[in-house]
Amino acid sequence: MLALSNPLTRALRRLEGPIDPTMNRQFAAQERRTLMLAGWCQVAVALSVIVLFAFSSGFPLAWQGVAFALAFAVLGIARVRLMKQRRASLLTIYPIVFLEAALIASAIIIPNPFNDTPWPRQAVLRLDNDVFFHLLIAAAAFSYRPALVLWTALCCAVCWLSVSLWVLNLPDTVTFSSVPDLNDGVALRIFLEPTFVARGTMIVDVATMLLLGALLAGAVWRARLVVRRQLRTRLEQSRVQSIFGQFVPNDVIPELVASGGALQAVERDASIMMVDIEGFSQLVARKPPQEVYRFITSFFDDCGAIIAKHNGVVFSLQGDAVLAAFNVPREAEGFVDHAVAAACAIVDHCAANTFSGQRIAVRVGIGTGPVVAGIVGDRGRHDYTVYGESVNRAARLQVHNKVEGTRILIDEATARRLDARTGEGLGVQARGAQTLPGFAEPMAIYAVAAMVVPQPASVEAI
Repeated sequence: MLALSNPLTRALRRLEGPIDPTMNRQFAAQERRTLMLAGWCQVAVALSVIVLFAFSSGFPLAWQGVAFALAFAVLGIARVRLMKQRRASLLTIYPIVFLEAALIASAIIIPNPFNDTPWPRQAVLRLDNDVFFHLLIAAAAFSYRPALVLWTALCCAVCWLSVSLWVLNLPDTVTFSSVPDLNDGVALRIFLEPTFVARGTMIVDVATMLLLGALLAGAVWRARLVVRRQLRTRLEQSRVQSIFGQFVPNDVIPELVASGGALQAVERDASIMMVDIEGFSQLVARKPPQEVYRFITSFFDDCGAIIAKHNGVVFSLQGDAVLAAFNVPREAEGFVDHAVAAACAIVDHCAANTFSGQRIAVRVGIGTGPVVAGIVGDRGRHDYTVYGESVNRAARLQVHNKVEGTRILIDEATARRLDARTGEGLGVQARGAQTLPGFAEPMAIYAVAAMVVPQPASVEAI
């Protein structure tokens, strides 16, 4: 019987599909913890049975029950000790399960030597003693191993069938088939005999055990499939994050995993934000690289958190600049308001805080219009980025803050779609039509008045 357990386990795992080594280790660790817990529960149940026998039957009549309960507790402790040994295979639990089923069968069939008036052996098949095997099968479901559930059901069925066949072949056993001329009156008289055994009941008991094991194994297997799918998705997301996290926004990772890496490009209107540190080149020239690294990392962390709070997505970190988008790859209602609010929050945050002891100031440009966001690249190197004229406008507006003496400049499309109350509260000011580098035609630009720098610009990143 034990030889069947390993092929059965392999067959069920093939049905579950490919198994990731990391996921398999997690399952094995969980199975060990569950089997250890089941072992301790088994000890607790055995001790409870000892107390029950002691108070209900008294001694010496209770000695047989106490002995079997102690043996059951020993098997529970053996489970725990085996599962604590990491080198021990989970298959070592299978012989213990067989011993537990055999122990239950022995406790049922062996007469109590301390009982002066023992019941006939045939009575054990008429007192629903098979329920103890059902409990053992149900407890096996907590192992989270379908093969172990099936193995337990098979062991219980074999042990109960062995007991039944032994009782059936006792010389004094009476069955319906032992009477040649059976009628209703004779059948009732035979049924009431203390040594009567019903073959049909014996078959039903064994079949019930096997069916219960199959149903529970199916339920456990189904649950494992669901958990494995969830774990597989999380592992894939984690791997995508570790591999592509430096250039793929967190927002697109679930879709990237679901699509198997074939992420479709997204085209829609969006607000693009470009944030740049003022005087960064001079700062780098004066500071050791480690200090620059610490403060720029701190700045990027805080800046990314503010953008995320306003439903934006950081697309890339370019030197000392941050490129973020609002409304791609995910849709965000009121994305223009969110973009301007995030810009104001970033400027305010930089004015009120230091980054690893370094005080800095930033310039922000925002452009709104149709863009395309998607994965580009070839030969193993890819990037998730955004394209569109509004991206160029945001970059040029950010630089043009130097000329205007401002902190935040937005284009006409952003100003036009900005909520009127938001724009009024921020005191958005028209700065006229300006010709920006890279654009042939002048464009209307607007400044957030609350973020206008007194002329001449006095804030220096030091």
